[in-house]
Amino acid sequence: MQEEPTEPDTPDERLETWCAELDPVLARLRAFELPADFPFDYSAASLARLEEIALDRFPRGAAPATPAGSFLESATAYIGETLLRAGGGGWDWDNETDLPVVRLDDALELPPISPLRLLTGAVGRQTGTKLTEAYAQVAAAIDRHPGWTPPKELEPAMLPWLERWLTERERAFPAWAGDAGESWDFSPGSLEALEALVRQRLPTEEAFEEPANRDFVDGAVWYFGEVVRRHKPAARWQYNRAEPGSSDVRLSPELNPWVGRPFIEQSTPDGNATVPIFDLQFAVAEGTPGYLTERLETLIG
Repeated sequence: MQEEPTEPDTPDERLETWCAELDPVLARLRAFELPADFPFDYSAASLARLEEIALDRFPRGAAPATPAGSFLESATAYIGETLLRAGGGGWDWDNETDLPVVRLDDALELPPISPLRLLTGAVGRQTGTKLTEAYAQVAAAIDRHPGWTPPKELEPAMLPWLERWLTERERAFPAWAGDAGESWDFSPGSLEALEALVRQRLPTEEAFEEPANRDFVDGAVWYFGEVVRRHKPAARWQYNRAEPGSSDVRLSPELNPWVGRPFIEQSTPDGNATVPIFDLQFAVAEGTPGYLTERLETLIG
């Protein structure tokens, strides 16, 4: 009989689990919990908007005290990541409250911050300013230390799957390009040829799923994503781990478009992101030439 998975028992195990699930939790927030125009850029302005959304969700100040599996969990992750991008440091686990906290760079001399408590406090106060006040405290600490900068830019660690996939696609590209028979120079103009080729090779949505087409599909996905990445310095590849058939939206590729598929994300105020395989499928379904070119223009601004 298969053993049931055990819950993490120690603070270190809870912290490890929390950090391992940050990417899918943030992907869930973006895909399912926030409006399309939310500025997903880890800025003070985005915290103000997030607090506004939280107050709409909990108008009477009755936010639960624990974040697991909810909007609060995703918002907790976003608040913490926003503060860390401003003030450096990393996640930790508070034994007394049994909650994740952020410890900002030691040089700033700030106490640990509980993002969940910030959020529940914001819901309780109903002022609409508690999250931005916390961000302002970090900014003030930075001002007290002239010349201080975060030790390094905080970026989610690249998953081994994504690293392998990108390496494989780069190595396979010359053969893919030779088979495709065009001049593939990663220019915006080359997307017209890519779109025509995809329509020819993959005329239906089912064709995208056929095993015989896997290498071609992966090559086309990588090529379109690379065109975006090479023309938008803030863009980067990302991937969220998946468990097909899972009922957990954080892990299910059937329930979450940002899970189990390589996608392009941007650390910019517009926060535009794309799952290239969906762009290719829509280009086929749309049937009007120029879709990928227009999509690129939207993504790179």
